[in-house]
Amino acid sequence: MFASNNKITAKQFAMLLSIYIFGTGVIMLPRRVVAFSEQDGWITVLIALLFACICLFFILKAASIYPNDSFYDYTSKIVSSPIAVLLSAGFAVRIILSVSMEVRIFGEILKQTILYKTPYSVTSALLLAIGAYCAVKGYETRGRIGEILIFLIFVPAAFLFITAMASADYTNLLPVLNTDLKRTVLGGIFTTAAFSGIEFILLAGSFIRDKENIKKFSFKAVIIMGIAMTLITMITICVFGVNDTKRQMWPVIELMNIIEIPGAFLERQDAVTISFWIMSEFMIANAGLFFSSLLLNDIFKKGKRKSYIWASAFIAYAISFVPESIEQAAELAYKINIFLGGFYFFAVPVIIIIFSKLRKAGNCNE
Repeated sequence: MFASNNKITAKQFAMLLSIYIFGTGVIMLPRRVVAFSEQDGWITVLIALLFACICLFFILKAASIYPNDSFYDYTSKIVSSPIAVLLSAGFAVRIILSVSMEVRIFGEILKQTILYKTPYSVTSALLLAIGAYCAVKGYETRGRIGEILIFLIFVPAAFLFITAMASADYTNLLPVLNTDLKRTVLGGIFTTAAFSGIEFILLAGSFIRDKENIKKFSFKAVIIMGIAMTLITMITICVFGVNDTKRQMWPVIELMNIIEIPGAFLERQDAVTISFWIMSEFMIANAGLFFSSLLLNDIFKKGKRKSYIWASAFIAYAISFVPESIEQAAELAYKINIFLGGFYFFAVPVIIIIFSKLRKAGNCNE
């Protein structure tokens, strides 16, 4: 059963959104953007932020047409029930596939960094099990956890990156604007996938009490995370240089591991630094299982959401074994976020808005 009070505030949702973007977007971001635009990779991130804000505008517009309805219900009213089933099923598939790749990457990174003798199958299973248990408790529980984790993740992480700035070589960012503009913009379009999670607004609107504040807090969260990712990319390039950043599989994690904490007395600094990312991954799994269960429950209209949560967790776990290596899992995750994610980032909200205008449905004229 879900908690009877299953509502959160727009501010709590923005916190959850920030954590989700941080977990999915940041660890390999510098490697991706320098492949497009070398030392101007940070400019590519800013362009991606611009595209993410444009997508967010359409997502918020689409979600506000029937603000109290679920995704399946309001798409049924706007584009017909058969198409709503297809869109909801595709959304559920996109979420489960993303979660499966994330837990595979999560398990492999832990094995290669701190839990050398623990197979990824064990850590991934634990992540999904804990995430599913939290999802069963309802959306209010997720909101309260987000309020706690936002500080546990971002305050220490900010301290680490500020410390890294002291040893950075800022000449690695020069010359500025020396890369092909078309390639830089193209990189920005593809890098919009780093903001994966903003499409969850299409699903979460009915769970937010103060709907009039969704727009304000959502834009704040995306802009702040976009600026943070730009700064992290700049610092990573400054510390490693363009060539080393390209060679690192997860440069941000490597950066956190080499930072010398002033006066530190910790024997396993790597375990402490990577814990910030682990908490983000937990919220990713939790969000994915929660929202996929909503979609599946609306499609089949049978059983309890609890059953769909555990079914989604089992399916995601099984799929996580499909990639032969972490490199393949990372590449699949990237493609899923670009193509399937891009479809729900931009195409679906635009389709919903156009059809709502044609049919004069809901709040289409607001």
